[in-house]
Amino acid sequence: LALGDMAFDSEGTAAGVPSGGSAAPDGEARVLLFMRPGRDRDLVAETLGERYRIETATEPASLDAAFDCCVLDARAFDRAVEEVDRRRERAEPVFLPFVLLVPDAGGEAARDPWEHVDDVVELPVQRGALRSRVANLVARRRTALRLADRERRLEAAVEELREKERAMDEAPVGITLAEPGSENNPLTYVNEEFERLTGYG
Repeated sequence: LALGDMAFDSEGTAAGVPSGGSAAPDGEARVLLFMRPGRDRDLVAETLGERYRIETATEPASLDAAFDCCVLDARAFDRAVEEVDRRRERAEPVFLPFVLLVPDAGGEAARDPWEHVDDVVELPVQRGALRSRVANLVARRRTALRLADRERRLEAAVEELREKERAMDEAPVGITLAEPGSENNPLTYVNEEFERLTGYG
């Protein structure tokens, strides 16, 4: 893996990318670096650590942990592609991004990585470009999480309304709902007990 050639100068600054200007630190978003220890992982951690909480792992079982994006090197991908697929399936329907770092396209890949990951980054890559691509995926994940949360709350609210409606339908007293402000305040709901007591349907 040629991540050490990420177009960094001697001070670790990406060529053509200002050293400052990073986004505000975000303590909520977690990026898992599923890579071997070494300079490559250290460079990625330094690049993304200004914006995300970085966690590192080398064992496939660690993919069960909670994270917002996983960055893998080619060796880790080959070793854990089945675990990656299972983790993505468990996350559905919520989007959980995986990013694969690959050496400059020269050799023939054993399998098509696009079937298993959401982005493939060819190395060397500039620091700003890597940050931007990961940020886009994390933003998509957060949108998916917000939508899933809204959907859960909507389902809970609908179920609560159904329970209240069932309770009113089966109540031992007459219950009516009227539309206020309309002429004669027309009834919009009557339960069975009201109909039984009054004969009004």
